[in-house]
Amino acid sequence: MPSELTISVRQALLSYLNNRTSQYDDIAVDVLRIIQEESTLLLEKQYICDAFDKDPFQLKGNGGKDMDLIISRVKSILSVTSCDRCTTKEGYSSVNAVVKLETSDNHKLNSKEVQNSVSLTFSFERKPFIHPGVEEEEETANDDNSTKAKKHSNSYEEKGTQIKYTIDLSRDYDKKERLLIIEVIASGEAPSVDKAIPMMDEGDMDDNGDDDEWEEFDDNNDENGAESGDNDDEWEEF
Repeated sequence: MPSELTISVRQALLSYLNNRTSQYDDIAVDVLRIIQEESTLLLEKQYICDAFDKDPFQLKGNGGKDMDLIISRVKSILSVTSCDRCTTKEGYSSVNAVVKLETSDNHKLNSKEVQNSVSLTFSFERKPFIHPGVEEEEETANDDNSTKAKKHSNSYEEKGTQIKYTIDLSRDYDKKERLLIIEVIASGEAPSVDKAIPMMDEGDMDDNGDDDEWEEFDDNNDENGAESGDNDDEWEEF
């Protein structure tokens, strides 16, 4: 049986729908579509406001009362103008959302670069990819007990996952500026349960701020480059 809240919302929607179709000659499908779109955007905004209230990054604890005022002000001028999600059986998924901070008579943005609004575009994409086999060399035995290197192509294909996350900023109607981009390429069709390994650790730095591992990598490249000097002409032509 529907809850009391469900019945109340349903009656309010039906009353509004009858009012729009009878007095304003609106089409019922158009009215219901707009209700669906706007309620979805309001739901997305509520998710953001709830995240501010839960404060997972402990912003309020570090900023004190000033941070409380800032968060309250952001919540009052914040709106989600668009949000699209897509998921396929092949493993592809994406989320694209635009969040706008818009000025009003009671709330102004303290910035000389902004007149009316600031928009943040959040984009998330997750898709599978297949890395083809590479050509390798293997030694094969001949009849005269000698060995000979023979090239062959691997028949296997390594499956992986590519994740990309971006945040873009635009002031008023200016072009977008890229604030953040994170791209992850990993093997396997599902997220790993192992602990993440950072690409660079503070302990790997020397006194000059350089990474010893990268220096060794450069040294190896220099040695390999000296041994394969015959291929320089090909790169120059390329």
